[in-house]
Amino acid sequence: MPQYRCLVQQGRLSQAKKAELAQEITRIHCELTNAPKHFVHVIFSESAPGDWFTAGAPSKFSIINAFIRAGRSDEQKKKLMQQISRRWSEVAGQPEGEIVVTMTDIASEHWMEAGHLMPQPGAEKEWFAQLGLEI
Repeated sequence: MPQYRCLVQQGRLSQAKKAELAQEITRIHCELTNAPKHFVHVIFSESAPGDWFTAGAPSKFSIINAFIRAGRSDEQKKKLMQQISRRWSEVAGQPEGEIVVTMTDIASEHWMEAGHLMPQPGAEKEWFAQLGLEI
């Protein structure tokens, strides 16, 4: 938790660029939410040529769908989306006009990881302690 699902055109990003984007998304998320980096999942999926269209034509877009714990302010979510879009553009060399970023809130009690319901934002330390782990 959270999950950042990144849909890109096949061949747009090298493995090195994907790794750099995953590090940047993790950094941005943690800096703006104070969540531990161990929670952040970044997943890339590639679409083959001819499988993705925008306005009826082959697409040039990249889409980042974020699923985060409910409880973040609208301002936090706005900053997350802005910084991720900007940094994606810089790293991937893709204009921001071709980047879509969405945020979906999921209540902590509707999300399970490591066999335990996720903690409310701010209660991560206690959650890790219950699992016998340290952040």
